[in-house]
Amino acid sequence: MFKKLKIILALIALGIVVALCVILPVVLVDDKPEDEGTNNPLEFQSLKFTILDEEERTVSVAAKSREVINENFHDSILVIPSKVVLNEVTYTVTEIERAVYDYEKKEYVSGGFIYCDKLYGVEIPKTITNLGWSAFYGCSSLKTVKILSGAYKNLSSCTFQNCTSLESVELAYGVTGIDNAAFFGCSNLTTIKIPDSVTIIYATVFIGCKNLTSVILPASLTLLGENAFMGCKNLEKIYYKGSREQWDAIKKYKNPEIDNAEIIFDFNG
Repeated sequence: MFKKLKIILALIALGIVVALCVILPVVLVDDKPEDEGTNNPLEFQSLKFTILDEEERTVSVAAKSREVINENFHDSILVIPSKVVLNEVTYTVTEIERAVYDYEKKEYVSGGFIYCDKLYGVEIPKTITNLGWSAFYGCSSLKTVKILSGAYKNLSSCTFQNCTSLESVELAYGVTGIDNAAFFGCSNLTTIKIPDSVTIIYATVFIGCKNLTSVILPASLTLLGENAFMGCKNLEKIYYKGSREQWDAIKKYKNPEIDNAEIIFDFNG
């Protein structure tokens, strides 16, 4: 009796399993990453992750392709995840891949998010420690950038070069330096607030930002590189958070645009 009952229950269970296999779709996933901090699946369809260190479980991130980024984020903000799961292992996203420049062709050919010319906005997580050189070069539709406070310390050279639609940038507290030409040619940038942690602004950082009308500089600043604001012909006001004495103590190289602007000292905004 018990043996027959076990056989009947087994057949019922088998029938349920078969029915579920017919009713429920089967989705095959090839290394599809998952993130604990986002619910938007578009990120995972659009991004490429490369393992940097197996022991530390860190990865870099880049666009899977320009076309897929442009299609999925032409009117929304790309939130780069802080963690991903690859082959059932959780990795921390610590680097945005740098651009690769072909010196024979004299152009960027791959890497990062170069030439994603329909990308609307990007939010960079606090886990990022290295934002690669020219990572967003030529993202001509990029309007807004937010870099969350975290381990990231230095904005790399040419990071947002020729992002001609960029209007606003929110740099996190903790960034200490802004490298050469980081915002080169961002002709639509009108104002930027430099966080209180920044000590160095290198040469040509804002070159060609012709619509930049004002900038907020921190009292922590110790060096202002040559021609940092070259071509910023509409720069009218410098809001400086320190005193005149602190301003005079900053090591400044040639910056005629700064000399022609009005400097408001002890700014508290």
